[in-house]
Amino acid sequence: MSSTDQQTPSVVPESTPTAAVAADAAPVPVATSSNPADKSESAAVSVSSWQPDGAMLQGLLDMLISYNAAVKALYATGNSSVDEAMLWICQHLEEPDLNDTPNIPGFGTATAAMAAAAVAQVDVDSYKMVIVLNTSLKMGTGKMVSQAGHAILALYQMTARIPNTADWLAIWETSGAKKITLAGQNTETLRSLQAKAQQAQLPNMLIQDAGRTQVAPGSVTALAVFGASSRVDEVTGHLKLL
Repeated sequence: MSSTDQQTPSVVPESTPTAAVAADAAPVPVATSSNPADKSESAAVSVSSWQPDGAMLQGLLDMLISYNAAVKALYATGNSSVDEAMLWICQHLEEPDLNDTPNIPGFGTATAAMAAAAVAQVDVDSYKMVIVLNTSLKMGTGKMVSQAGHAILALYQMTARIPNTADWLAIWETSGAKKITLAGQNTETLRSLQAKAQQAQLPNMLIQDAGRTQVAPGSVTALAVFGASSRVDEVTGHLKLL
C-alpha cells in the first residue's frame, strides 16, 4: 500500500455488551477462605471436574475472545458472569500466555476435547470479509481493484495483530478466505456502514485515497468489514453485489 494512502481502522472496544446467559445455568461454587493469604486476585473455583458455563463461553467467543482466554477468564471469575470475565481479560491483556492452553485443575482432557469439539462445529464458511466500494466516484475497473486490495490487506494486517480476532482469521483462511465486493452509493454510505460495524464490534478498515489518479486526495474509496457472516450481513446485507 502506498505510504500516502490513509486508513481509518476500527479496534474492538474494551467495553462490550453483556451476552445472554441461560436462566437455568447451574451455579458453580466458589472457594472461600478466612485466611487472606489463601485468596488470589481471581475467584478460583473448587470443583473436582470444572467446566466453563456454556452460555457464557459462547458469549465470550461471540465477542471475538479466543477460546483459551475465555476459559481462563470464566475459571478465574468462578463462572460468575460475562461482564466479570471480560473485566478479567482486560486486566490480563498484556500477559503473553493469555491465549495459551489453560492449566486448570479438574479441566481434564475429556472436558477440553468436548469443548474443542463444540468450537470445531462452527461452520467454517460462517466467516467472511466484505469490501464496499464507493460507486459515486466513478472509478475505473483497475482503480476499484486496487482500492479493494488496499482495504483487504490493511484489514487483514490489523486483524492478525489482535489475538481475539486472529483466531477467526485463521478459520477464515483455512476455509477459502471468502470475500465479497458490494456497491456503496457514496461516501456517506461508507461512513455510515463503518459506524454500524464499529457498533457491532466488527473489525473494519476505511480507505482514503492519496489522489494520484482518478479521484481527489482524501476521497473515501472503500470499506472492508470482517467477521461472522450473520453479523457482517447485519451491516452490509442490504447492499447489491458489484
